[in-house]
Amino acid sequence: MTPPPEPTDLPNDLIDNPLALRCVEVVELVTHYLDDALDAHDREAIQRHLDGCNGCTIFFAQIRVTMELTAAAGRHEPAEPPGNLAQLSMLVAQRKAMPSNRSERR
Repeated sequence: MTPPPEPTDLPNDLIDNPLALRCVEVVELVTHYLDDALDAHDREAIQRHLDGCNGCTIFFAQIRVTMELTAAAGRHEPAEPPGNLAQLSMLVAQRKAMPSNRSERR
C-alpha cells in the first residue's frame, strides 16, 4: 500500500484549518484514513468533514467494502459479504432520496 503522505505534502487547508477540507482533499487521503496511517489531528479533520458530507461518507464506505472484499478474495474459503455492506446500501438509498447540493461541497 502507498505510504502516508509526508506532512509537507498535505494540502495547506488540512494543516491550517481542518474545517476547510474539500472533498477532493479528503478523497486523496481515504486509504491512509482507513489504514489508520494518519495522525490524530488529520484523522479528526477528516472525520469532521465526513460528519457533514454524505457524498464522502458514502465514498469511504464503498472503499472500505472494496478493501474488505479484496482482502477476502485472497483467502481460499468463500467469504461472506462484510457487515458494512448493509450500511453501505442504506447510505446509498439515503443519498438517492436527498436533493443534490454538490456545489456546496466543493
